[in-house]
Amino acid sequence: MNATDPAQETQWRRWRAVADLYHAYFTGLILTVVTRRGTADAAEFVFRVFRRQQQERFLPGLEKLGLRRLPPAVAAALDMEGHCDLRRARRGLARDAARLARQ
Repeated sequence: MNATDPAQETQWRRWRAVADLYHAYFTGLILTVVTRRGTADAAEFVFRVFRRQQQERFLPGLEKLGLRRLPPAVAAALDMEGHCDLRRARRGLARDAARLARQ
């Protein structure tokens, strides 16, 4: 993210606020289940939420990357490595753009 771009900074802050709100809401849901139904039901609730996210988002992503047939830990590591490469590439592009802007 370029520090000189106020629109991008504003957009990032908005998304961060949404993420914070979501995390607070989800934490409240878990605490509600714990107090009303007990820890076993809360654990089952959390497991089902994350399993659903895995089924809907993570596994199709592995399919697109051609990593579906690998063991889960290997596929996740390779997927994360790809995300790190993408972040490095974005940082490189941002540095190059800033350098060219100064010229």
